[in-house]
Amino acid sequence: MNRRLILCAHGSEAPTGRAAFSGLVNAVRREAQDLDVVDAFVDVQQPSIAEVVGETAGPRAVVPLMLVYDRPVGVDIVQASHLDPDVTVTAPLGPDWVLA
Repeated sequence: MNRRLILCAHGSEAPTGRAAFSGLVNAVRREAQDLDVVDAFVDVQQPSIAEVVGETAGPRAVVPLMLVYDRPVGVDIVQASHLDPDVTVTAPLGPDWVLA
């Protein structure tokens, strides 16, 4: 079984936002072929992070694709994953002066 990387973001109702996230997930899949890359969302879109964590098993890393440590990172993602010792939550992408 491959390790699983769960990329988690805010969902979007805008087609351009959905396409941008999908493009990022697919780029990670191409580069990290030894990982099972799965997408998840904290709002607006499905599947939710709670569903993905609940429906998967084994070692998983959740990467919040957020630019700030906000409620979805500090509460929603943590609540979805804190009871499973096989789940690690990384720091969000930002804030970072390089991104600014």
